[in-house]
Order: sequence, then C-alpha cells, then structure tokens
Amino acid sequence: MPLDGLTLGLVARELNEALAGGRVNKIIQPERDEVILTVRNGGANRQLLLSATANCARAHLTTTHKNNPLEPPALCMLMRKHITGGRVCGIRTLESDRILEIEIEHFDELGDRSRKRIICEFMGKHSNLIFVGGDGRIIDSARRVNETISSVREVLPGLRYELPPAHGKIPYDQVTAEALFEALSGKGGPLHKLIAGAISGMSSQTARELAFRAAGSEEAHSDEIDLRAACESIADSLRRIPETVAPAILYNEDGAPVDAVAFPYLSRAHLRAEPFPSISEALDAFYRSRDMAERIKQKSAALHRTLKKNIERCERKLALQREALLGSQRMEEFRLKGELLTANLHLARKGAKSVEVPNYYEEGMPLLSVALDERLSPGQNAQKYFKLYQKARNAQTLAAEQIEKTSAELNYLEGQMDNLEK
Repeated sequence: MPLDGLTLGLVARELNEALAGGRVNKIIQPERDEVILTVRNGGANRQLLLSATANCARAHLTTTHKNNPLEPPALCMLMRKHITGGRVCGIRTLESDRILEIEIEHFDELGDRSRKRIICEFMGKHSNLIFVGGDGRIIDSARRVNETISSVREVLPGLRYELPPAHGKIPYDQVTAEALFEALSGKGGPLHKLIAGAISGMSSQTARELAFRAAGSEEAHSDEIDLRAACESIADSLRRIPETVAPAILYNEDGAPVDAVAFPYLSRAHLRAEPFPSISEALDAFYRSRDMAERIKQKSAALHRTLKKNIERCERKLALQREALLGSQRMEEFRLKGELLTANLHLARKGAKSVEVPNYYEEGMPLLSVALDERLSPGQNAQKYFKLYQKARNAQTLAAEQIEKTSAELNYLEGQMDNLEK
C-alpha cells in the first residue's frame, strides 16, 4: 500500500474512530524505529503500531505480539514517563501529507492537564517518530537528525518541532478541477507524473490510478487527452475515494501478495483481491511476513558484510597460494642445473653469464645452458641452484598445506553465507 497522504488520511480517520478517548496503558519499543502503544478503549485493549522502517513505514492497529526489550530505549522511557495513563485526544494527518499526529492529554508532575504529540513522518528512508512536548519542543525521536545529516531541518531534543519544507502543491483534499487544470496547463509529459507533481501526498502508484481513471491508461500523455475533462475526473475521484474504502490484499497469478490497498484500484482489477474489514487488518496481514523479512535483513546486514569481506580475503589468499605452488614447479629444474653444474665446474668460468654443460639425464647428452651469476664462482653458482631447489621444495609443501586450510575456510564461510541467505 502506498502510504501517501491520501491513504494515510484514510488510516488516520479509521484510527481516530477506534482510539479517540482511549487510555494509553502500555508502551513498548521493540525496535529502534518502532513503537507500540496499547490503548484501552470501549472495554478492549488495542495495539497501535507506529513504524518508521525505511521500506515498511506505517501506522495501524496490530494483533502481532512483539517482545519488549529488557532495556527500553530512551524514547520509550520518555514516552512511558509522560503519557502512560494519558488519553488519546485525536489522530489526524498534517498538511495533507505523509505526516500523522497523535495527540495525548495527561496530567503532568504538578497535576495540571498537559498535551503531548507523537508525530510520525512516513517519508521512505527519512521516516521518523518524533515525541513533542506541549511547548512544541522535541522531547526525543527514533532518529536524531543533526546538521551533518540534514542542512534543511534538524530533529534533536530541545529544538522546536518544525514541519518538513512545503512543496507548494495542492492538498489532495482541496483539489478542484479548475485549480488542477491551472496547475497542469502548459506542462507536457505522462499524466501520472503531472498529477504527482501537482497534488500533495500523492504517491506514484496512486497518481497512476488517477490517470487510469481519467484517461483509461496509466501511461496516458497530457498531449493526447482532453486535459480539462481529465482534471474534472481526477477531482471527482479524489472526492469519492473516502466514500469507497474497501481494504484488501492483492495477489498475483502465483498467489503471492503484491500489495495492500485501502480502496479499489481499477488499474489492478486483474489481480485477485482478498477483502478485509479494516485498513489496519489489511496492513497488519500484509506486513506481518514482509516486516519480519525486512528486520532479519537489517539485523543480518553486518554479518553479511563480515562474511563477504572474509570470503573475498580467502579468495585473494588462495590465488596467491596457487601462484606460489605454480612457481614451485621449477624445483626439479633447479636441482638438475645444480647437479650438472657441480659435475662440470671445470667448464664454468667466474664472470661468465652462462655455461653449456652436457645433460647426463637425457639420451645423447644434449647441451643444457645454465645461467650464472657473474659475481659468484662456479661452485657458488651450483650452491645457489641447490638453495633455490630447497626453497621451492619447502614452498611446495607449505603452499599445499595452506591451500588446503584456505579452501576449508572458504568452504565454511560460503556455507555460512548460504545459511544466512536462507
């Protein structure tokens, strides 16, 4: 489900109906970017999940049980201190965008009534949960944003909370055909891109659905349609969507869930839809397995990097060891030259660069050219070849042992990487 301003507005309306007037009984923070409030209302306890996970940012009621950490994070402790026992005054969206505000009234240390807010910004990788006091200053947040992270807006304890910069778009709940036509006139390109660029809180997916409803195709181009008629259709669709809420999970031909929607998407009519009584139930069911996979991916990322780094190290090490093993194959050549030079010292002269000696090990004793070090005597040259032979022999034994150990380590690491992927 594209949790854009339009859909979030429907979610906020549903949550407000279910929780407004309820008492906050319990607060847990199972993940760094996730908070669950247990609210008792109408004689029943309901869990409100607020998640700022980059790929799964959302807010909805949940029945999924999550463990409470033994040491709650600072944000959780501050929320418990300030709003446990407080009443939910209202849940609404801000600026018709992807920002959800939960206002809670409680009694402060002096026994006076006070109101605090939990502001949920659902903006992809910039998503955040921000706890704001009655004076408008930030008490704490799931993600602290300083000037090194953002030069536009800091989110730090003690600073006054400010909304993200406005985009100058038309709020989705204030769209009129005339205003939209004026915003799109003179602009060319795919209709869905123009819609997303002109209306606030509009995801690409919702913009494509509106383009489909207005022009019969998600890829309709503004130059190929009656733009005024399309704007009238878009404005009418936006007015009607809140009246046609029909939560569902969509499945592809293979039976795999591909999305959760709050209202019918005509552009996806070919997909099988499983209806749900509420948007929260649809979101809870859709994200249950997806969120678990995302959490596992997050927690395993550091281990994945460590395994990958060590696998690459082993591969480089193995290549060097195999290269050393190939170099040791000249071992017999060194031994042969050392023996033949020893047997023919009288043919060598000090200062010569090479000498030709008969090879007694081959039939016909052909001459073999033996390179010499000009600085050494014939005897010293022979000893040099024997030393090279011994070094190559030792290297061969050592390289074989090292290759065996490195190969075993590499197999182990690749096995652990496979286990991690599974």
